Amino acid sequence: MISPFEKINHFINKYPFIVGCILILIVLVSIYGSTSITLSTTIQMPDKNDHAAYVFQDYLDNFETDPIILMVQGDDVRDVNIMQSVVLLEQLMRQEDGVTNVESVYDIVISYTDGVAPANQEIANEIFAQIPEDVLSSSMPDHQLLLVEITTTYGMSDDQQMKLLDALETLLPLVDLPPAATLTFAGDAALNNDMGSTLTTEVGKLLGAAFILMLTVLMVLFHHARYTLLSIVSVLNGLLMTFGVMGLLKIPLSMATLGALPILLGIGVDYAIQFHSRFDDEIREHPLPDALKTTITKTGSAVFFAMIASALGFVAMQVSTLPDIRQFGLVAILGLACCYVSAILIIPLTAILTDYKPKPMKTPKSGEKPPLTVRYNEFLRKTALKVTKYAVPILLILCVIGVVGLYVDEEIPINTDIETYVPADMPALININTVTSAIGDLDGMQVEVTGGNLLSPDALEWMYDWGNNELVAHEWRFISVTSIATIIADANNGVLPASQQEIDEIFATLPEEKVRPYLNGGQTAIISFGMNEISQDLARSLTEQVTRDIAFYQPPADIEAVVTGAHYSDLEMMKEMKLGKMQMTVLAFIIIFLFLTILYRSMGKAVVPLIPIVMIIGWNGAAMYILGIEYNVLTATMGAMTIGIAAEYCIMMIERIYEEMETNDTLTAVQNGTGKIGSAITVSACTTMAAFTALTVSDFPVISMFGVVTVIAMAFTLIGAIVAVPAAASIVLRGKGKGDAQPRL
Repeated sequence: MISPFEKINHFINKYPFIVGCILILIVLVSIYGSTSITLSTTIQMPDKNDHAAYVFQDYLDNFETDPIILMVQGDDVRDVNIMQSVVLLEQLMRQEDGVTNVESVYDIVISYTDGVAPANQEIANEIFAQIPEDVLSSSMPDHQLLLVEITTTYGMSDDQQMKLLDALETLLPLVDLPPAATLTFAGDAALNNDMGSTLTTEVGKLLGAAFILMLTVLMVLFHHARYTLLSIVSVLNGLLMTFGVMGLLKIPLSMATLGALPILLGIGVDYAIQFHSRFDDEIREHPLPDALKTTITKTGSAVFFAMIASALGFVAMQVSTLPDIRQFGLVAILGLACCYVSAILIIPLTAILTDYKPKPMKTPKSGEKPPLTVRYNEFLRKTALKVTKYAVPILLILCVIGVVGLYVDEEIPINTDIETYVPADMPALININTVTSAIGDLDGMQVEVTGGNLLSPDALEWMYDWGNNELVAHEWRFISVTSIATIIADANNGVLPASQQEIDEIFATLPEEKVRPYLNGGQTAIISFGMNEISQDLARSLTEQVTRDIAFYQPPADIEAVVTGAHYSDLEMMKEMKLGKMQMTVLAFIIIFLFLTILYRSMGKAVVPLIPIVMIIGWNGAAMYILGIEYNVLTATMGAMTIGIAAEYCIMMIERIYEEMETNDTLTAVQNGTGKIGSAITVSACTTMAAFTALTVSDFPVISMFGVVTVIAMAFTLIGAIVAVPAAASIVLRGKGKGDAQPRL
């Protein structure tokens, strides 16, 4: 039966013009699709269906407003000229769709002057002197900074908020501000806006750096082959195809998917090098048609199975509840397929159209050293000989390191703080830090209360007492508490009404804009705690403590209280990231093991490439622990991704060993196989590492740190392929080669 790869070889050889037309059509469709790519700057919440997730979604839909902060800065923001301009701007902003309220300390000042800004500085100073210090500091922490809070419509999406921010930006030129004063927007919408523009430039920067580094490595290590840079052309086409598919499938470009692109460059150039290197070897001994046939049928199948194994590693990411990780895996899978198709078409087609002739190998003169590639292949062959001789102790040492790494991996902290993911000098982040250092955490902590009649005396009493108890118990973190209970009490001279009639009468007098942020329909309410700025670890600990406090001081029987909001989402993301990275790693390992068992029809053969893969995962954990690298939304994928990438190299190595076993005994096959494919694997690995290294120049810490981890993982993968695979093969496959006495598996 003719294999699919023989059919591909026949088609390319017989119809090169048609293949060329197909490639041109693919390029045109890819260009069209890439124009539809959109940007996403948010880290999405886990997809969960439990009760806490339902409460969080209800909070997002009915209470969460994510205010936009206008920072007014100047020599003295009490200046009436600044006040007059900002009061006018506030009036303009209130008229924008999506804005429900705009307030600052200026609103208190103009309440003394019939709704207009004072024309006289002395009058303004007298009014400022009458405002209580705690009220003044909440909006004007010092005389150089005024914060205007712009409350938005409930349940606005990130895109809607960014559009609103753009609309508000257009209002700034309409006011005549004194020269010394400045107006700047802060908040999550402004941060997302800055991230979007920065991500756009990051794409070109990272891809440019990756190509420069790959060009350098290829020129140094692969110069012996004609058309040295042909692999770059192949991977460029594969990357363009990937962009096209992303656009057609509406997959956005985000921090996660951006991190996947240099990974694809590295793996894609590896595919191209494997084809190019094998063809260059074959063309030196066989005519072009035979060399192409061997390359496409042998290397084509080996790379295909390696690609499937790599893709299966990324398939495991689809079990994650984090959408960003799933998108990362999906882009990687699509990119692998695109790069493989590009390589298997472009390399053979170029050889046919140019009537490929290999560069002549220089014959060393007497006493002169042979070419570097010849010396390196011989070095690998001798290394393989020593490895097979001491296979057991070598594997034991490598296994011990791997086990230690797997153990310490559980001690590596997890970071879900998006503010640490972006450049520290990003203006929007600096502005957020300025605001939080002045008035505390913008998000605060929210507790959603549901069920029964929340305006009943019992419900209000619990919300009032429990909220104040928490304020006292955590006075080192909480600075205020507000709920419908505190609002009613404030309207009743600081005393909570005891009877339902009194409650109803007072509630009827409250304005809707004051009630709505804390009560929705009488059966859903929010207890909101204002907070000092604290670290992520302390916020997580505080969230867990507040949850325990609710269990200890339980609400009335028909009422439930659940911690929700930003700090709940952070805690959930950390839990899901920790659980998900283990699930993805284990699933990837199981899937690839089953795939290899089916492929080789032998569990023994399937085990050989998996032994070093498990070790490499452990080595990665040890390296991250020693270097103090945290897990984040990208590095959490390292387990499954390493399995996928390491599987490719280990399978390529073991496939060549199996090919050599058809004519040699096992130990000779291990030595010859390692010597023949080892240089191609080394060039591929170094070029891939060069592509991964491009990630380290990113301005985004989350991406640059991912680059460091992937380079380390790639180095370990190379060691595993040229040391651990030969060692494992010499033990597991001993006696299975053609020249061995025992029958093969």
